[in-house]
Amino acid sequence: MVDLPKGSIIFNHKQTKSLLENGHINSRGKAYAGGTSNIISDIFDKLKLNKLSKYAEEMCAQYEKLVNGNVDLRKRPHLSPSYEHDLAMSGGYNSFIGSDGEIYASTSAETVTIGDKNKYTIDITPVLENGDVLTSDALADYIDGLVTNGSTQDLLDSDKYNLVIRAVPGEYDEKDWTGFEGELSKYKDGYLNTIMEMFNLGGDKAVESSGFSSVGLAGVVKDLQGDGSYTGKEVASAIDATSDGMRELDNLINQYVTDVLNAKSLADDIGTDLSQTKYGNVDTNDRQELYWDEESLDKYGDAIDSWGMKIDDLAGTYSTLLSSVGEFDGEDIAFTPILQTENGPQLLDSNTVDKYIWGLIDEAKQNDGKWTSDELFQLDTKGLEVDGVVVKNLLEGIGQDADKTAKLLHYVGDTGAISNLEGEIESTSSELVATGENVSAVQAKLDKLNATSISDKTFTITTDYRVIGSGTEQTVHTPGASGRLTIYPYADGTAHAFGDWGLKQNETNSLVGELGPETLVRNGKYQTIGENGAEMVSLKKGDIIFNHKQTEQLLKNGHINSRGKMVGGQSFAEGNAHYGLFTGYTDYEEVFKNGSNDWVEAWDDTLRSISDAADSISGAGDDLSDAADDFEEMFDWFAVLLEEIDDDLNYVSAKLENAVGISAKNSLQDEMININKLKLTELGEGYKLYADYAAQLLEKVPEQYRNLAEQGGVALTEFLGEANQEVVEAINNYREWAQKASDVRTQQQQVKKEITSLSLQKVQTIADEYDRVIAKITTLNDLLQANVDLIDEQGERTSAVMYEEMIKNSIKELDELQKKRNDMQKEFDAQVSAGNIDVGSEEWYEGVAAIQDVDKAIIDCRKEIEGFQNSINQLHWDNFDGLIKAIDNVGNEISNLGDLIDDEDIADEMGNWTNEGITKMGLLAQEMERAQYRAKQYAEQIEYLNQEYAAGKYSTDEYNEKLQELRDGQWDSIKSYEAAKDALVALNKTRVDAAKNAMQEEIDAYNELINKKKEELQLSKDAHDFSKQVEEQQKNIANIQKQLAAIAGDNSASAIARRKKLEAELAAAQEELDELYYSHSIEKQQDALDDQAENYQDEKEKEMEALDEYLKNVEQVIADSFATITGNTEAVAGTLKEIADEYGINLSEAITNPWEQGVIAIGTYQDQLNTSTSAFTAQLEAIKKQLLDLQAAADETARHLIDATNQNANKTSSATYTTPTPSTPQQPSTPQKPAAPANGSSVTVKKSATHFTRDGGNGTRMQSWVPGSTFTVYQVSGSEVLIGRNGQYTGWIKLSDIEGYAKGIKKVPNDQFAITDELGLEELVLHADTNGRLQYLSKGSSVIPSDITDNLMKLGTLDPKDILDRNKPKIGAPYIINNSIELNMSFGNMINIEHADRDSIPDIKDAVKAQLDSYMKGVNNSLKRFTR
Repeated sequence: MVDLPKGSIIFNHKQTKSLLENGHINSRGKAYAGGTSNIISDIFDKLKLNKLSKYAEEMCAQYEKLVNGNVDLRKRPHLSPSYEHDLAMSGGYNSFIGSDGEIYASTSAETVTIGDKNKYTIDITPVLENGDVLTSDALADYIDGLVTNGSTQDLLDSDKYNLVIRAVPGEYDEKDWTGFEGELSKYKDGYLNTIMEMFNLGGDKAVESSGFSSVGLAGVVKDLQGDGSYTGKEVASAIDATSDGMRELDNLINQYVTDVLNAKSLADDIGTDLSQTKYGNVDTNDRQELYWDEESLDKYGDAIDSWGMKIDDLAGTYSTLLSSVGEFDGEDIAFTPILQTENGPQLLDSNTVDKYIWGLIDEAKQNDGKWTSDELFQLDTKGLEVDGVVVKNLLEGIGQDADKTAKLLHYVGDTGAISNLEGEIESTSSELVATGENVSAVQAKLDKLNATSISDKTFTITTDYRVIGSGTEQTVHTPGASGRLTIYPYADGTAHAFGDWGLKQNETNSLVGELGPETLVRNGKYQTIGENGAEMVSLKKGDIIFNHKQTEQLLKNGHINSRGKMVGGQSFAEGNAHYGLFTGYTDYEEVFKNGSNDWVEAWDDTLRSISDAADSISGAGDDLSDAADDFEEMFDWFAVLLEEIDDDLNYVSAKLENAVGISAKNSLQDEMININKLKLTELGEGYKLYADYAAQLLEKVPEQYRNLAEQGGVALTEFLGEANQEVVEAINNYREWAQKASDVRTQQQQVKKEITSLSLQKVQTIADEYDRVIAKITTLNDLLQANVDLIDEQGERTSAVMYEEMIKNSIKELDELQKKRNDMQKEFDAQVSAGNIDVGSEEWYEGVAAIQDVDKAIIDCRKEIEGFQNSINQLHWDNFDGLIKAIDNVGNEISNLGDLIDDEDIADEMGNWTNEGITKMGLLAQEMERAQYRAKQYAEQIEYLNQEYAAGKYSTDEYNEKLQELRDGQWDSIKSYEAAKDALVALNKTRVDAAKNAMQEEIDAYNELINKKKEELQLSKDAHDFSKQVEEQQKNIANIQKQLAAIAGDNSASAIARRKKLEAELAAAQEELDELYYSHSIEKQQDALDDQAENYQDEKEKEMEALDEYLKNVEQVIADSFATITGNTEAVAGTLKEIADEYGINLSEAITNPWEQGVIAIGTYQDQLNTSTSAFTAQLEAIKKQLLDLQAAADETARHLIDATNQNANKTSSATYTTPTPSTPQQPSTPQKPAAPANGSSVTVKKSATHFTRDGGNGTRMQSWVPGSTFTVYQVSGSEVLIGRNGQYTGWIKLSDIEGYAKGIKKVPNDQFAITDELGLEELVLHADTNGRLQYLSKGSSVIPSDITDNLMKLGTLDPKDILDRNKPKIGAPYIINNSIELNMSFGNMINIEHADRDSIPDIKDAVKAQLDSYMKGVNNSLKRFTR
């Protein structure tokens, strides 16, 4: 006989049997069906409500200790989010907005400093106790009315509406107020959480009956216009619906409709739809945005002008396409001038685009002079270099639809106008609502737009918000009379503010539907349960149950006035539909009717679930003395309890082995920890049970044996006779139960250890799951590194793209490692805080070590990233070194050719340039250009290095070292340039020296000529003198003769004498004069010859001096040399050919080809070298481009390898499991009786099976679909197995009705599920899938190849003994090879020390160490380069 409280429900023996076997019944509990569905739940609610009330009162008390104002938490309203939002927006506040479903206490406040002479800092709320809210202006007026010229109490007395929370004299003290607000939030939040719990338990009535305000808790809607009852104040009012914002929304909608219609029209003309976003090589879902700020407008100003656009029109906007259409070769081509690069978008000018498209057409026409659209698009994906820029992927459309394509691209895609307008419409709508706009008015506009169906887009308003800050409210300090708080959009929202109404954990076999159909809410969807009667179901964590009354209201009215309650506890097979919780009470109302609070002290005990109460050990030992009197019938129910707990642990452990993912595994591990904690608690109770019972049994042992029975002794006692039999039995009984108590105490320690182990296992589970994810990433990098190694082995170029991909993967790995570390630390801290892992224990050190291993892995990953970046850097410099080497090869060839031309051959005997001289001069000009080009390359690399250093890709030491190396190379180039100039001047000097020598020879010859002429004059004079002498003699003779004759015929002596004398004097005078003239003439001619010789020599010497002066003007010499060279390019080309023919060598085209270009063979020189038109520099650029093209090809190859590697990796892990449809299994001729399968395993029912072993709800005969189908095992009992699907039981079947292959089979006839290993021994299963399959292999698994498998099948038929006898092993001494590796390294003179003393030794050590570090760094870099 038992006492049944009012409201108890009784299921009869038939119903109980059906519930326990099948999980449901077809009828309700009848004997007491008129009561509530769960009396214990109602008792718990009252108990909890009482305790919550006390806690809320404590929170209010703590709140009051902190504040000195007039705000009483007990009287504060609790406004719903929608109401708060409307009030906040219309009142000018934004501090009350919360997520949908939350309820906030309206004590949100602003901290302001008020007063003129007397300063006070106050915390004040605009919310009145009746739920009305003052506008910000009204609050400012209210604050102005507060008394500040008196004491703090005077100020508080003037606060007639109780809005001031705290008042402190003086200016705002951030430290004081920050601490105050932090403490205040704890008590406000604690109070609010408690009120929420009270409301959930009993609604408004529960809150009000406890003495707290319930204003707004039911979501009361107030008139926002107010009644003007607050004199001089305003109550918040709604915003005018005809605001500028609404007009802006109308404009956006009109623009959107227009754009969609235009776009659809264009799409229809082209023959496509708006879902297509890629045309040609341009995809509007993947476009970079070029923002037109001041910097970009300045950068692309010329390009903007070239397209006829205006800078002012672009300022402040952004562009992704700027599509245009032009006619090329008779066809319209649509294109975008915005080039997408790794460094962002770049606007090309019209000239560049024009060159590019014509370049594509020219390349496409190379084969047959024609081109097609497909060819042009394909070439566009590869791109061309135009003016030093690699251009590609510009073409959008070709042909008659090109113009429409360009227009359509403006609208479609993620970056198109339509998508932008959609975003603007929704954001504008949400912003309007958020700032107080009427929701219905805004939604009406959107509904009208949605109704047009012009697009697939459905426009909605986002109205969920949250307040950033601790707790549900946030107080900020704003100087002045009034402040503002900030709202942040919150898209996700949450259903509840404080906790979850749903189940806290999974429950199995929970009893539902005992009084009528109930409603189950799971993942936002509902279903009714218990429609056909009470049933036992499995419930999941988070499920919400509405009882039969609430379900009836929901189905009838569409709503209820209370919330669904969390189902408390599970229903177990032992039965727990009713029991007495409080002795002497038959109804829970009686527990409270006398105001008794005795139960409060035992709150934690009474809140146990029904199952815990049923299994409590305290109930198991109600009358130990009576049980001890009749120990023969004693049954150890505690042992059964432990077995059940262990069964639960085994089941969860089995589930854990099949669980996937951290969340699933940790959830099961938590469940196991909780079960173990329950077990630990019960072990404590069990120990007390066993110890108490053993103590009672000890009382039955005679006193003289009790000490020995308890502790034993070094003694033997012989008991004889029937009288002593009871003594022995008493001793044995005591020892049995004392040993049980001791075993339980040992188990307690083991369970504690198990809890610690499981807690650490949770941390390890996180590590293992992350390791699997990280392993996929590292495997990708291993594959990429293997490709790099293969490329290196093949002697091909390595690409930085590979290392960039590996860096990208390693960054993902680093992110996963950091998340792994955080999650492990969080879980580890949680377990330590929960007391599951003791600080200093072995598990604690293991956990710390595991986390530290992750720290090391993070450092290793960062090191790997740094290594990859170093490899990228090294590859870049290797390529640059290759370019410099190629340039230097040209320089070496120029030098060798110059050496073949001797200096004496550069000019002829007159000092004129020979072809050889001009050729050597041309080679020196090429060397100048080469050196200048080389220096330019170094300058570019220095700039590149600066950019990379700024990007953090080099350390300071690495940067300085590389910078010095580049500067040294640059200086070497400059020196080479100057050396070439000097050589060119020297070559000119050689030619000048030759000319000067020729001039000197002319002077000498001329002087010799003058001397000859002077000798001729002297000879002439000598002849003249001789003739004169002869003539004189003749004259004397003639005179004598004449005198003789005269004497003979003299007629007048005096006359004749006089005449003769005069004639004689005259003749003498004339003769003397003639002689004077002649002598003077000879002298003058000699002087003239001397002057002529002197003048000639002076002239030549001046010419030589001019040549010397000319050589001093180096720039002019260089300029004249370049002019001479460009005027004689054919001579240079010919001379080089003669040299090549003479020596039988092939000259580089880089040297010879430019001379065939005429005057542009080399650059021009006017004060400085200009190579803009130089064919030789173009040849150097061609060499550079060739190297760049080789690297570009290597990069493209790398990208293909990366794509292939990623695709293979994705393909490898993309397989998903699809449950196969089982075929009918064939019955083995001699079936083997299988062993019992494990709970949770899958089994296939034999097709020959016909009946269940127990009542399955359909008689005992199986439904037609059961035989041959696969099910999950839920329970095993002897030779019976309980099977089912998806948590629902199908029925009990015989173990022999399950398919199995214990004897093995060569070939399974059909696809099916079958039991293997059913005898407890591991079996080998061979799969016959010819295509192979993806299979998960656990650590330690083995895979046997097919040929060995076939041999194993054959081997199974042979006698092992016979095999061993015929195959006796022969043992011989092994051959041992000793390999020794020795690495010797030696250095030459690392550093030269000319003087050393004691003071300089430390500096010398540092210098040697630095030099050695430099050497080793070089060795390491070389090793990295060749071993990656």
